[in-house]
Amino acid sequence: MPETMAVVAIAVISGILGAILGYVTRRVWTATKIRNAESYAERLVSDARTKQKEIVLEGKDEVLQSQRASEEEARQRRADLQRQERLLLDRSESLDRKSEALDRREAIAEERVADAEAEKLRLAALRDQQLISLEQIGGLSATEARQKLIHEVEEEARAEAAHRVRDIERDPGDRQGSGVSRAAFTR
Repeated sequence: MPETMAVVAIAVISGILGAILGYVTRRVWTATKIRNAESYAERLVSDARTKQKEIVLEGKDEVLQSQRASEEEARQRRADLQRQERLLLDRSESLDRKSEALDRREAIAEERVADAEAEKLRLAALRDQQLISLEQIGGLSATEARQKLIHEVEEEARAEAAHRVRDIERDPGDRQGSGVSRAAFTR
């Protein structure tokens, strides 16, 4: 009988040790899983922030390119105006009409520069708004955050395209002005 008791005692002790070992193993495994999930979530947030920074930088680059193009266009127009004035000095009657046309074109160029500055300010405000939105998005899943960010970028691109189309449609003076300069050069 003492051998049976010893076997039972060993079995009970082995069962208790097995349960304790299983519990500890389960805790370690669970903690590892949690750390992996947290690390994955941190990577997703970091990727979203990186993407946001890239989008903001791309927006800034577009504004700078647009501003440089407008400035270059304004410089070219000013150079064209100077050439036209030299060619038209001997024609006093046509000088008045062409001078008025050149003044309108210069005003349009200055308006475009002002529009570019306003667009730059709007994009800066939009960037700030997106930063706030991304902080709020932090509570969303990675897929939802990505979709929302993509949607906002698409909306901004559509608005910018519509704005440029309106500028082009609103500027009939360029078409007439280019005809005037062609007529002046052919004489």
